Amino acid sequence: DKCYPKRFVLAQELIEKTKDENDVRNQLLNIFLPAHEATGVALTNVFFHLARNPTVYVKLRKEIYNASCNGQLWTFERLKNLRYLQNVISETFRLNPTIGTTVRMALRDTILPTGGMSPNSDKSPIYVNKGDIITFSLYALHRRKDLYGDDADTFRPERWESFKPPFWGFLSFGGGPRVCPGQNLALTEIAYTMVRLIQTFRTIENRDPVMEFIEVYKITTDSKNGAKVALFR
Repeated sequence: DKCYPKRFVLAQELIEKTKDENDVRNQLLNIFLPAHEATGVALTNVFFHLARNPTVYVKLRKEIYNASCNGQLWTFERLKNLRYLQNVISETFRLNPTIGTTVRMALRDTILPTGGMSPNSDKSPIYVNKGDIITFSLYALHRRKDLYGDDADTFRPERWESFKPPFWGFLSFGGGPRVCPGQNLALTEIAYTMVRLIQTFRTIENRDPVMEFIEVYKITTDSKNGAKVALFR
């Protein structure tokens, strides 16, 4: 019907590009499996840190209270304008990226500008053969003290008030042409859920005797103990 725009059906579009059933299946799994739990994992990590940093929770609640206005809906723009809330989300993704490692395969022979070793420097170029598999750790990248300071292992949302990460220095959703297409949706879902919970509950309390974050590596990087918290009205 010309009155309605054409629906985009991902599987159909893939089939038009390739008849390889394995390729279609792999592409679909690559899109849907990470998205299956990513937002829930990120929210768990946010409240893991808030429970251990109650002063951050109080500051968040104050910001949300001051921004509330006569029952006005929390739109994408209003959520983005909650600067401290966005800082908390960024700091959580920095310390505990939902996808902790990423893998890429070289489609052709190429040279990376740094990463090679020479007698006097680790900044030399490195040659990569076609077909080589490159694995890089976002967890390690986001904790580099030369990028994030001596307290890079510490949860401190305030660092984002005056800090802008260097290009390719903060990759919680990847970057370049293969950046996660669901980035804005995920960030909006996380922000909205946080706002509604923090509006409802006055204080938060940690109920986990294990204070450190223990990673469990699956498709996502989860907290082994989840987020054991109590919320009080």
